[in-house]
Amino acid sequence: MTFSSDGQLLASASIDKTVRLWDISTATSGWKLEVNCSYVNAVAFSPDGQLLASASDDKTVRLWDPSTGVSCRILVGHSSKVTAVAFSPDGQLLASASYCIVRLWDSSTGASYSTLEGHNNWVYIAAFAPNGQLLVSISDDNTARLWDLSTGTSRCAPEGYSSCITAVTFSPDSKLLAAALADETVRIWDPSSGTSHSILEGHTNCVNAVAFSPDGQLLASASDDKTVKICDINTKDTIQLLRTKVPIDKLAFSSNGSYLETTQSILELEHRSNCHDRFQCTLTSYLLYVGKEWVKWGTKNILVDTRR
Repeated sequence: MTFSSDGQLLASASIDKTVRLWDISTATSGWKLEVNCSYVNAVAFSPDGQLLASASDDKTVRLWDPSTGVSCRILVGHSSKVTAVAFSPDGQLLASASYCIVRLWDSSTGASYSTLEGHNNWVYIAAFAPNGQLLVSISDDNTARLWDLSTGTSRCAPEGYSSCITAVTFSPDSKLLAAALADETVRIWDPSSGTSHSILEGHTNCVNAVAFSPDGQLLASASDDKTVKICDINTKDTIQLLRTKVPIDKLAFSSNGSYLETTQSILELEHRSNCHDRFQCTLTSYLLYVGKEWVKWGTKNILVDTRR
């Protein structure tokens, strides 16, 4: 699932072979977009919200007009299913991941821009740096690659890890790359060289998600151990530890950095300035729960598909 940049639309991809667009203001499904007979693996909005990209098992990427639900373009070129899609920060490029490769497309024309080759297994994550100059790809071959988009070549591979990477994020200034790993650690690299910046430990199970604060000074990590840690990037100290009812698999700081938005909860961070190194609190309110046919907020179904 992904939100548009203005927060007014929510798009969901499903194995029911559809993409659904939800109008947040009316809490109903606006469009049900049929993708032939193929599972939809991922969706992404363009930064301006004018396009929605979907990745499917039918080896294609489709571009949709979110305002009408009409398919604008079908991008053909992959030889295997497409596992992930991402727009560049300026919206001009679209990255799509598949078996061993990442393809770059001109989002306005649909023309193939370049093919990034080097992995030897499925690529399941592709993410642009905020400055638009780098792209990181993560593969089932247990490697991460950093690509220089001006040349289309692999600049470097982050060093010093052997476990599966579950999530990655760049710092707002693009100077750091953080990764969540299955070995219970968070690793931070200098993306310009691939050298290790730091290793953050303390979780006791697989780490599922990482997010930088808007000022880049804090890093949040969520784990299957049902905790979310807030770490100071400079000191490497854990300044807040939040316990959750269930494992969190996605999170992001709010624009003012005062709380974390997740797929399960809102995590309040207003105690941050007053907390001790091991501040803990128990969270009981849930923000989102994703069901088969609805999205629930607490005990209330807020997004119900009315067009089935």
